[in-house]
Amino acid sequence: MAPEVEGSNPFTHPIFSPSAAGVPVARNAMKSPNESPSAQHDHGSLLEGMEDIPAALKDRVSSSLERAHETAREMAGFFSPSEGAFLCETFKNADFPVKRFDEWPLLLSWDVEDVEKYEKLGARFDVNVPDLLEKMEDITHDQALWLLMAIGRFWRQRKERGETDEFYAVEL
Repeated sequence: MAPEVEGSNPFTHPIFSPSAAGVPVARNAMKSPNESPSAQHDHGSLLEGMEDIPAALKDRVSSSLERAHETAREMAGFFSPSEGAFLCETFKNADFPVKRFDEWPLLLSWDVEDVEKYEKLGARFDVNVPDLLEKMEDITHDQALWLLMAIGRFWRQRKERGETDEFYAVEL
């Protein structure tokens, strides 16, 4: 996983709450394609309590959050359901401090490589990890934020529904 760095963990913040109650288990999407992101989440609140984060970084993260809905549409179908399940399991306990936002795309790839090296999740989820890494090679900061938000919603939804069964396909 990503090295520990002092700072806030954005995944414990309410922005990563499920976007809608009753969303099917393997579905992890925003409420409605026509609903604005601000109607679904208080994007600005992600940065509350992070006074030690430089203003320029806060602005960049806020800008990415404002584009989250657009990014979600852009990323629809980018990952196969088996890749989605692999990524959800890989980043189940992810900690990507906002202070390292500039590194998130690279950290995602490094973590996928490390987890595969030691846990061999690719075989469990029937994912060709080198192909997945190639797909992730050009992921942007907006896309990294979207991915981590989608994974956070997936786990929060499962917990709220009390689900403990195995999963092998997740539509992010």
